[in-house]
Amino acid sequence: KRHRTSSNNERPKPAADSCRNMNIVLKELDESHLGKPVGRLKRDLVSVCVGNPHKYVRFSKYSGILEWKNAIVLTVNIYGDAYKNIFLEKGRQITWFAQARQTEDTPVINRMIPTDEPNQKKITDNLEQPVLLFCRGEGEEYVYCGRLRYLGHDASRLPLRFVWKLKDYDRIIGMKHDDSENKSPFSHLINESERLVKELYGEV
Repeated sequence: KRHRTSSNNERPKPAADSCRNMNIVLKELDESHLGKPVGRLKRDLVSVCVGNPHKYVRFSKYSGILEWKNAIVLTVNIYGDAYKNIFLEKGRQITWFAQARQTEDTPVINRMIPTDEPNQKKITDNLEQPVLLFCRGEGEEYVYCGRLRYLGHDASRLPLRFVWKLKDYDRIIGMKHDDSENKSPFSHLINESERLVKELYGEV
């Protein structure tokens, strides 16, 4: 059985302007930005998360995982150069790869894996500590795809490969859009993922 480690207590405290020391405005993010583009740069999605485009927030622009005080953000490039991130089940699930040096005991990874300790809530089902997804196609804007639920990960390989369920899938799919074909940014991401899979592997 797996238990929560104490590695979080061994880390140095984050700087005051670090995203690790700040809260995401979760209600505003869900109500105003779900299923919508938020900008091409990671700085854009960070501004949306903090709810203030003028607030300085320190974060790693090279990492695909941003740890906040009250949430974790995953930034996914559909079919990135290093690892192949794809949607599964027509967009209801997605794969995500941790960084090569990260293990189950890396503090931020440890936060995302459910424990089987008595009375311990799964981190991905705890509304105070959600895992959030931002996705983009090549050269395109990040789209806020909502909250994730942990489905599993492969601990036998590095980098760790996770599979997540999109908890807000039905809400996003049900949204209306202004363009003539009524195609959402989220649907575009799914179509792009399917196109690239067929391009590399043929019909699946």
